Amino acid sequence: MVDRELKAHLQKKRPKKMKNLIGILIFGLVFYLGQPYAGLVQSAEPQEISNSPPGAPLFSTEVNLVNVSVVLLGRKGEPLPRLGKQNFKVSEKKIGEKNFHEVEINLELPEQLPLRGGITIDTSGSTSEQFLYQLDVASELVKWIIREISDKNRGDKFFVSEFYYEPLDQNPAKGVFTLKQDWTDNINALVRAIIRKTKKAAGGSPLFGSIESASRKFMDEPGNFANFLIVVSDGQNNMPFSGLKNSAYLAQAANLSIYTIGTISHDSTKVDPGIREEFERNLKETSRLTGGRFFDLPRQDKLPEIARRILTDLRNQYHLSYKLNPNYKNGDEIQIRIEIGDRDKDGRWRRMPAKLLHRNGYRVILSN
Repeated sequence: MVDRELKAHLQKKRPKKMKNLIGILIFGLVFYLGQPYAGLVQSAEPQEISNSPPGAPLFSTEVNLVNVSVVLLGRKGEPLPRLGKQNFKVSEKKIGEKNFHEVEINLELPEQLPLRGGITIDTSGSTSEQFLYQLDVASELVKWIIREISDKNRGDKFFVSEFYYEPLDQNPAKGVFTLKQDWTDNINALVRAIIRKTKKAAGGSPLFGSIESASRKFMDEPGNFANFLIVVSDGQNNMPFSGLKNSAYLAQAANLSIYTIGTISHDSTKVDPGIREEFERNLKETSRLTGGRFFDLPRQDKLPEIARRILTDLRNQYHLSYKLNPNYKNGDEIQIRIEIGDRDKDGRWRRMPAKLLHRNGYRVILSN
């Protein structure tokens, strides 16, 4: 039913060239071991951890509890056999100290927590040339990612939204985050919400404001979930509702991994290279700071590879948690080191080579 409806929509609409207190604040840097995946798509891969003091945005977690999600893959990007708590070694140290100290963790295995996912589509005026293209991309993402990974028995739910800003609207702020389909496990409803055209591409581009609003939606959902957001956009942000730092702060507060899909290269001959670089930088930094990935999508035939890589991440994401060290003081910056491996019969730790993607530290913020 969905495929027939989508096919009819594409045949009808697509032109020949189609064009989101007390607490622990953890800064959003990413840890990555190994080389980038091989493949046709371009992506902004996480950077290796450095010894320099952290300076990235912060996010809050449950009081006195540190939460870290870790994507774990083999050297070539392949899934690894399921690992247990004994295969993880998590250590911390305050910035400026020499030695790491191992911590005792709790572990949630991949695909064990219910999923909460969203797709948000840029329908602002800057996307007018690729408006239908972006709708098609979002529809395909539902089919290739959400339909594949969704499990009703686990309690997975998803939403669809769009963002723009038109000051003459009766309620202009609503456009910053317009919900087209609220939380649901109905795949057909998600596709219908995307292909149902409610407006033309118009208005300003509140990219960071939409990410902040989407993050609040995830934060308002009660329970413990594995969260992800996919943003389909050209990357422009020209509205003052939020900035990169504040939107990343909220996304990290929701433990939200953001995957950004850049569409500006779909019409690269019409875009100044400097503008393209600026727009794509917004998307790349958003993904880097939240533990997701950026993908450039000049042509729709690259979408299956992008979907495969996002699915691989989501299916191999472990969720670690541990208690905050009571000796830490307000403002302390803490670096996290995560390794996988096993101990031999003599108790010596043997590290296993692998790719890990995770935030690598936090800053302690205590109440007065």
